[in-house]
Amino acid sequence: MSGEYRGQAPRLTTDGWFPTRDGGRLDDAGFLHVTGRIDDVIVKGGQNVSPGEIEAVLVEHPAVADAAAIGLPDRQWGERIVAAVVLADASSASGALATAEELQELVRNELRSNRTPDHVEFVAALPYNDTGNCCAVCYAPSWPTSGMARPRDLVGARERTG
Repeated sequence: MSGEYRGQAPRLTTDGWFPTRDGGRLDDAGFLHVTGRIDDVIVKGGQNVSPGEIEAVLVEHPAVADAAAIGLPDRQWGERIVAAVVLADASSASGALATAEELQELVRNELRSNRTPDHVEFVAALPYNDTGNCCAVCYAPSWPTSGMARPRDLVGARERTG
C-alpha cells in the first residue's frame, strides 16, 4: 500500500506544496481563514464570483450569525446570486437587526455590484454535513426562482448531500 489514490502519484507544485484548491485570506493578525474552494464559483454574466467573499462580507454585519451564497441558474445571466442568512439571536449583545436590502447594500459597498446577492433568504439555520461543510444548495429548491431556470439536477441536490 503506497498511500496513493488509485496508484496516482501525489501532484505537488514545483516547490513541494500540495495544491488543495482551497481559498482563504489572512487577517490583520496573520491568521488564515479558509473561505471555500477555489473552483466553487458562481458565474454571473460571464464574471466569476466567489461565494466565500460574499459570505465573508455578510457575516461582518452584527445581526448575521451565518451566511451562505450560491448560484441558481438564470436564463439571462447564467446564474443569479442567492444568499441564505441566519440572523443572530435578537437578544444577543449587538441587538442589531438586518433587512435584505441592507445586506445587499453592504455587499455592494464592500465588493462590486455584480457580486451583490439578487435575493436574500432568511433561514433558521444552514445545513452542514458531517465534515462541517455547508450545503446551502439543499435549500435551493424552495427559494424564489422568478426568471430563473430550474434544472432537474438542482432539484435532486437534497438527496445527494449529507
